Amino acid sequence: MFDNVTKSYGNIKALDSISFEVENGSITGFVGPNGAGKTTSIRIMAGLLLPERGSVRINGENPFSSIKMRERTFFIMDTINIPPSVSIYDYFLHLSKIYHFDSSSIEDAFKSLDIWPARNRTVRQLSAGMKQKAQLAIALCASADLIIADEPASNMDPTARMQLYETITRTNRERKTTFFISSHILTELERVIDSVIIIGRGRKLTQSKIADFKLRASGKYGVNALRIHVSDIKAASTAVRVLAVEGNAIVVSAEPGQLGRLISAIESAGVTVLSVEKERFDLGEVFSEFVSNEQIA
Repeated sequence: MFDNVTKSYGNIKALDSISFEVENGSITGFVGPNGAGKTTSIRIMAGLLLPERGSVRINGENPFSSIKMRERTFFIMDTINIPPSVSIYDYFLHLSKIYHFDSSSIEDAFKSLDIWPARNRTVRQLSAGMKQKAQLAIALCASADLIIADEPASNMDPTARMQLYETITRTNRERKTTFFISSHILTELERVIDSVIIIGRGRKLTQSKIADFKLRASGKYGVNALRIHVSDIKAASTAVRVLAVEGNAIVVSAEPGQLGRLISAIESAGVTVLSVEKERFDLGEVFSEFVSNEQIA
């Protein structure tokens, strides 16, 4: 998609020979600190900015000249271009003639995003969150192949964000739609993406499948590792085989179905089990690690 793309604003280099590809049918997260070049990248994808050097292709098409690309690719940005005095439902009826989708799909898209009750409102009467949802609804109605979203859940309450990501996951699963999502809310993003690109200072720091990151996260103690917080580390360590001690927790390996036996053994030694947690992948930790290393470099 991006091949050695460079873009500067005066003396500030927003993108520095950055290259990456997005797999068709994936939900790819695009993350980085403020000023890393995320929005610049997305605006170049949208054909709103020209790179100084390098090439950009979306499904093999040039975003600056391809009508075909614009028909099959949708962008969810921080603004929405709907005539201010037209209801969003009437606007969608107009779009159905341009994008050749059945007007009956409008109701389905609106209901899936919980904006059907607001269908007769004008864009000026919509909340910021509803404007974001309306943009996604356009893409759903037009059966987009690729949806590129810059902070799509911004200005939404927690329930609306969860509903948005559920719609993204369902659309990807049922239609094989590719999503490219930039977001700062990493705890929510990691629940839906299957790949991630991390950038910093206009350069790609890493790109990987989430499954590969999870495998690396479990590499220290193994995929069956559990962290059990206990009242007495010394006594618990004599009751079961311990891989490591971390604070008030012992790290043990437990095959599926063995947790009950381990807890019984620990409690038989007069130890109280305070909590049990599985070693888990944390996108925020991965992000911090790569960004910190970049800053040090």
